[in-house]
Amino acid sequence: MRRVVLTTLVVLLVFGLVFAEQVLRVGAAEWMYKKFPIEETAKRFEAAHPGVKVKLLKVTEFDQSMLMAMKAGRTNYDLLMPYSGGSMVKFIKLDTIVPLDDVFNNPKYKVDGRLLQRSDFLQGFLKSGIYDGKVYALPVFGEVQVLGYRKDYLEEAGVEPPKTWAELEMAARLLTKDNDGDGETDVYGYSTCWSRITLLYTFFSAVKARGGRLLDENGNLSFRDPITIDTLKWFVKMRNEYKAAQPDVHEVYNNSRDAFKAGKVALFHNWHSWCLESGLVFGPEKLGIVPLPKTGETGTMIYMGGVIVPKAGNVELAKQFIVEMIESKWFQQWSYLNYGKMPVTRQNLEGLEGDYWDELISAVD
Repeated sequence: MRRVVLTTLVVLLVFGLVFAEQVLRVGAAEWMYKKFPIEETAKRFEAAHPGVKVKLLKVTEFDQSMLMAMKAGRTNYDLLMPYSGGSMVKFIKLDTIVPLDDVFNNPKYKVDGRLLQRSDFLQGFLKSGIYDGKVYALPVFGEVQVLGYRKDYLEEAGVEPPKTWAELEMAARLLTKDNDGDGETDVYGYSTCWSRITLLYTFFSAVKARGGRLLDENGNLSFRDPITIDTLKWFVKMRNEYKAAQPDVHEVYNNSRDAFKAGKVALFHNWHSWCLESGLVFGPEKLGIVPLPKTGETGTMIYMGGVIVPKAGNVELAKQFIVEMIESKWFQQWSYLNYGKMPVTRQNLEGLEGDYWDELISAVD
């Protein structure tokens, strides 16, 4: 009798281990749950991997306590996103996240039925996740600085989309309107965001597009380059002298985006996704997008939102989730079509409309 009971317990233990549910803990910034189909992604992964439960966690702040716990070999997350190239370095320095180079050309990890290759990615985005020759953050989405505009405003004023900075200045002045004659500007010709970190991207995208330098000869951030100084003077002139630029863009993070959505801005210099998201409000047929002047020649500023994998987590399952789901065409195109987040691989850009893609891709690559 004792032998039968013991055998039964062993069988139950073995079957319990075999069929034990694996849990994948996905940590994402709270805003990503709105702009990416994360809940649907979890359901699809669970359906493709019986016995796996995806636990979705909203991360409100990537703080020091999280980093210290990971250093001690503990984590509440098996993957974390989004991380840019700069923000992942602190995790690498403390040896708390794993390199992800082995997901490339590996039969264990397939995206849309094929092997994932390094060459699939737009290289500017991929390089943002590389440190010391290793890939630590796989790109999830990309951002590119562009010039969005209201087609109807430009057509009414007889203005063509600007191709040079001189044309942009003239267009902004012509498009600035006091429609009711009360002495208050109803539509500003030009706007951008000068709040928080976005200031660096918008300002330096203008510097770079004009052929200026962002760094000095020692690789340090510098404002001494003559073109950088001229660019700053241009912004000041547009705001203070011509009154053609929205004046309160430094006060609140979303002021410029909200103004463009509300029809109070004609030319909007910012992230590609901010322009597309605005177009969903006032009508996609009224939205035009062109690269910033000279982007194709000198490049522009880009941002990569990536995903990292803590060493203390379920590394294997996290890699499968990233490649199969996060890098899939349906996931990235859903976010693009609904919120303008740029896909990061060539395959995922296929089929998207827009006559600006070639120039933007050349800038990122």
